[in-house]
Amino acid sequence: MQEVYSEMRVKELLEKYGKMSIKEAMTTGSANVAIPALVSAKVLFYLNTFEGIRAEDVALIQEAPEGSGKVYSFQVITSPTYQTWTEATEITPVDVTLAKPQVTLAQYGQGTFLSDLLQSSSVFSFVEALGFAHGQAVRKAINDKLWSALKGATDNVTAGGTKADGKVYSPTFADIRATKVLVQKDVFNPDYLVSGAVAYDSMLGANWTNVQLSGALVQWVTSGSVQRLLGMDIIVDPLYGDGTGADGEAYMSMGVKGVSIGWAQRASVITEIQRNAKAIGEDIVTHVTGGAALLIDKSTGHIKHAA
Repeated sequence: MQEVYSEMRVKELLEKYGKMSIKEAMTTGSANVAIPALVSAKVLFYLNTFEGIRAEDVALIQEAPEGSGKVYSFQVITSPTYQTWTEATEITPVDVTLAKPQVTLAQYGQGTFLSDLLQSSSVFSFVEALGFAHGQAVRKAINDKLWSALKGATDNVTAGGTKADGKVYSPTFADIRATKVLVQKDVFNPDYLVSGAVAYDSMLGANWTNVQLSGALVQWVTSGSVQRLLGMDIIVDPLYGDGTGADGEAYMSMGVKGVSIGWAQRASVITEIQRNAKAIGEDIVTHVTGGAALLIDKSTGHIKHAA
């Protein structure tokens, strides 16, 4: 969910409070509102500008309305069959079949205790450092939840390795080709492939033998990455995981952008100051309320350990 980052608002607040210490600002009128506003704005800025993976870029994003409860339902229209008719016949309307993948919304984020030492830092440096740290925490949460939902699919699986051997399997180029064909047989064309760093690097290093792939090999050697493979955008994210060799564990997954997985989010990033009575101090907490769900299993494909 791409919320708007207000640079002008941040500039105004920093001009007013930026040179104060946190402790000084905390005793200044509206600063208890200004500091959370600054941190949440910086978190939002970093969420939208991280030089990393934004898992929600491949997900269907929907806003969970306020007051809609803890459980959110995505509505997915399943693929209908077609009818045939001529001038002498008429079409028979049918009810639309809706699937309702559900997700229980939760809060994801991080909290930081405002110790005496931390309160002596300037508002400017505090906001920069905490905005980046809390932004990373929220980013990790969103990615982790979306990839976990994707890996929960059970259709279109190519198995690798040996059952119960406990050894991490390295997917091959042939595995990727075979898995994509499985998805295409279900009338979906996957346009992204996600993997952990080790699994993808092992595949590239061990299985490039065909002459027709030499251009991609040169790209990998010179730039350290291959942006597209078999028509799919490549996403290498450590948060997806490289596996431990457990039976049924996913090493790589593919899907269709805006179709396979979904992210429901309520409102924007929220930062607030909470009184910590036991520690005699304050906590500054940043979180996002949301949840991830697998939407259409057949639109996904996976390379998993044999089970």
